[in-house]
Amino acid sequence: MIRKSSVRNLTVILTFIFMAVSCSNNSPTAPRNPESLLTSQGEDIPIESFTESFKSQSVKGVIDAVTPNPDGTLTISVRDKTSGNDVSILVTNQTHIFIGNNNRPGTIADIKVGEHVNVKYKVVNGQNVATTVHIHNH
Repeated sequence: MIRKSSVRNLTVILTFIFMAVSCSNNSPTAPRNPESLLTSQGEDIPIESFTESFKSQSVKGVIDAVTPNPDGTLTISVRDKTSGNDVSILVTNQTHIFIGNNNRPGTIADIKVGEHVNVKYKVVNGQNVATTVHIHNH
């Protein structure tokens, strides 16, 4: 004789199995390349390009050029103190600007050619975007 509780348990288990199988047929497939992510359109995106924008990078050096952009942002060129290479970085109204040893708040207007700076930035859509600019010559 089969107990009612056993039948109920078996029914619940079979229902979950059925739901799991049904849902798995509607889910996207795994990326073809294990080093990539799968978009909602079924395209593989390299994990490296996806995570690149989350990595903070920095450069310490002297500002070689300041170019105002029509949208109120600046593009600065910083000569890296270590490598000697120029790094082009976008400064926006979201960038935190600090001046001197006491970290006095600054503005985009404080950024000038010849200033010694430490700049932290992230790569966003292939462009270096400053998160923090610390100006040392004040």
